[in-house]
Amino acid sequence: MIPMFETEMIYEIAGLKSVAGRLSVETPLIVGEGKIEGCPYIILTDVPGEPIKTAWKKLKDQDQIKIIKAMAQTMKELALCPTNELVEKRFNWNEFVTDQFLNCEEQQKKKQMPEAWQKSLNAFLKKFSLQEFTTEHPAFLHSDLTYDHFLIETENEVRLSGIIDMADCQVGHVEYELAAPTV
Repeated sequence: MIPMFETEMIYEIAGLKSVAGRLSVETPLIVGEGKIEGCPYIILTDVPGEPIKTAWKKLKDQDQIKIIKAMAQTMKELALCPTNELVEKRFNWNEFVTDQFLNCEEQQKKKQMPEAWQKSLNAFLKKFSLQEFTTEHPAFLHSDLTYDHFLIETENEVRLSGIIDMADCQVGHVEYELAAPTV
């Protein structure tokens, strides 16, 4: 039996090593790693701040804009991080996006998307070419920058303080990093 989250843990470690010391915000540092009775573990440093989801509505407009700019800067820095071989081989971006693009209609039918929505989606997708989504130069991607993973401090000065959870890291089209924060 594979211990719970063992696969994610190897990517968490690989991702943290890829970004360590390379961002303008903090990320957890690896203090220790190993196995106890066959179960893997990692010990990480704490990253200051609270998830954006708990503080966002309390922020003034100018502080929200400041945080959004810092998020954009962090995403830019992430894309410039070198990736190790494990992260590079995790996922073939161009194969994935090609499959998604060419099989979208079939996938949505399986999910029982209403026909009117399906027609609208098909018309929308026809506005694009597959080449807009593939890339010759895959970038490092956190791939899950949700409101749980961006941390902010609000005590003295409102600031983006860190990002956490690298378990979904991969390489791919740099604009894919915008998907989770946009949603």
